Amino acid sequence: MLGTAVSTLPYTFQQSGLILGLILTFVTFLISFYSCKLIIDMAGTDSDYSDTLRKFYGPTGFYMGLISPAVIMLGAVAVFFVTMNQVMYPMILAITVWITGNDVNYDNTPRWDWFSGNYTAIILFFIMTALCSKKDIKIFMKIGSYGVIFVILLMAFIIYTGIRAMTDTSFKIGTPEESMDTDWSKN
Repeated sequence: MLGTAVSTLPYTFQQSGLILGLILTFVTFLISFYSCKLIIDMAGTDSDYSDTLRKFYGPTGFYMGLISPAVIMLGAVAVFFVTMNQVMYPMILAITVWITGNDVNYDNTPRWDWFSGNYTAIILFFIMTALCSKKDIKIFMKIGSYGVIFVILLMAFIIYTGIRAMTDTSFKIGTPEESMDTDWSKN
């Protein structure tokens, strides 16, 4: 499973440099590996980590071991929902422009007097509720198996962007006006 932090690695390496980036990545790996080793050593033959917590901290530890992953998943679902909402709103506007041919006002501020991200969040909530209410989710498993292809494409993009960033580090971040005046077809 790849987290969203992986998509920031090219930028991180571009900012820190190749050597420091590799050192920091390796140190992070060592810390993560050591933490996992400590957890495995403490668990021993316990079938579940919450059982290990019960052994050392009693019922409080056991329930914390059950509640903590739920809270972490709630945070992940909230981030997913916000991200989906931020992606879906411009897509709906683009589809509207494509179908009607009218120019729409892209306003990212939450408003109720015209179509905004607020309405997109409500639409997304009902879509996600309907999808998650299905009893037979085999179709989602089949669709999810295509995720491997997208992960491979994401990794290829990250590698390409990283190599490109290492070969050309003359990035310039300017104002939106400078960006609008730039002829991007030359790049």
